[in-house]
Order: sequence, then structure tokens, then C-alpha cells
Amino acid sequence: MRLGERPQVSWQSMTAGTKGADMIKVIVFDYGGVLVREKDIELTDVEDKLERFFGKNYSDEKYAKQVNKIEPNSAKALKTAKNIIDILYEIKDKDLFSRLNKKYPDIIFAIGTNHISYIEKHIKETLDIKHIDKIFVSAKMNKVKPHLNFYREIIKYYKLKPEEFLFVDDNQENVDGAIKAGMYAIKINRGDNVFKKVCEFLEG
Repeated sequence: MRLGERPQVSWQSMTAGTKGADMIKVIVFDYGGVLVREKDIELTDVEDKLERFFGKNYSDEKYAKQVNKIEPNSAKALKTAKNIIDILYEIKDKDLFSRLNKKYPDIIFAIGTNHISYIEKHIKETLDIKHIDKIFVSAKMNKVKPHLNFYREIIKYYKLKPEEFLFVDDNQENVDGAIKAGMYAIKINRGDNVFKKVCEFLEG
């Protein structure tokens, strides 16, 4: 079966009796909105404008070009963007991966995010990453969600079937992209307990 040919299916449409923990080998988590929330802090006018361009970043160079009218100096723009990342994000559940690993020791956990490349360094310095196998960042992959090639690169990296993945994201467009790639997917809404939603899927 070629990638993308599997019928589109989300966790809500799984048949009764399906054992998610038996079929899922890898769970990929989005970062912003899933693992972290934005702090209620006041950014400067320039910081606020630069932050608005976080997201579908194909590369750091393209991000710098996007924000050129806000900050013409590319090095300064990227330095400011890094600072924004460090002060803006707050971990929602610092024990999430240790709890998931304890309950599901055979499942691999990864992160897949649309962002500039610095986010990988930030994640490694902020999260307890001993249970995180790999961090996939759009600016380093030159691919962004919800395009299929983003998900397919993750599938290719692990050399598994698409249906052996669960993608967890707070953006419906990205959830739909994962489903089109053949993965299962969960949408996280504001206020959702990520640990609980993942467990509900795996034990559904």
C-alpha cells in the first residue's frame, strides 16, 4: 500500500475493541498548543510582529525574508525570535513523557513542529527529553505541516507503516494532514488534558 492510500480515519472512528496501544508504535506531538502554552506576557511591538510569523517556517532564511520589513537585519531578527521563544512558552505538563513512558514503555515519542530551527535547542533545554526520541522541525526539514511530505518524512525515518503512528496537534488543518498521510490523529483543544486524551485513544 502506498502512503496516503489508507482511508482517512481519526481516533473517534476506530471500531470497538481496537487496541490502540497494540498498533501504535510512534506518537508524534506538536509543540505549541500541545506541549506548551503561551505565557500572558507583553511583547514589544517588534517582538509581537515577529512572533506572528512563527508557524509555517520552511527555513530560517525564509523566515528572515518574511520579516524583512519588520527587521531588515536578518541576524537581529533571528536573535530576537530566539528570545521570544525563550520567554513566551510555558510547559503545560512537565511529567507528560515520563508518565506516558511508564504506562506505554514500548511506544516511541517524538515531536513534530512548524517553527524556526532554534526551537529544537529550546526544547532540549526546556523539556525532560530522555523519553523523546526525535525532534522534527519544519525549518530544518524544509517541509511544513499540513503538507504530506512533512508526515511522510517522519514515516520514512522510522520505517514503519503510516497506521502505526499517532499524531497529536492543536490545529485541525495539521490533524487532517496527518490523516491524509495515513496516520491516526488527535486534535487537542484549549484546556484538554493531553495525557488523558492520548490514553483514551490507546485504550479505546
